[in-house]
Amino acid sequence: MMIRPSFKVLSSIYLQKLKKYLLTLHFFIPFEEARKLIEKAHYIALTNCACRISVHKCDKPLDVCIIFDGAAEFLVDRGYAWKASVDETINTLIKSEEAGLVHTSNNSKDRATVICNCCPCCCTVLRGRNKYRIVLLKL
Repeated sequence: MMIRPSFKVLSSIYLQKLKKYLLTLHFFIPFEEARKLIEKAHYIALTNCACRISVHKCDKPLDVCIIFDGAAEFLVDRGYAWKASVDETINTLIKSEEAGLVHTSNNSKDRATVICNCCPCCCTVLRGRNKYRIVLLKL
């Protein structure tokens, strides 16, 4: 009697397409590019890092995730984030740099909606990148 595995075996073509898709989700961004995104935003909010809250692998600062415009207003209105000034947000970016956090942003046609300041040990994107050797693009 043959026992069937309980998982689906993925074709190499599917995995290549998945890898291409994952490559487009996030970008590493340097400090100055992140600063420009902050200065261009109409509405800014800060929130705690969901990755570090859920994974608990380090003691890096939590209050460093930056959200912009409509997404920021949505989260502030529902109590998941707090409104921040440009200066406060740039100071958060500096604090993130000093803590050795990596700035990543979503890949958006129009503009970024988030800057995640995270660490390789907790960040969902960075952990996946390291585990599956997926290369993220630099903006």
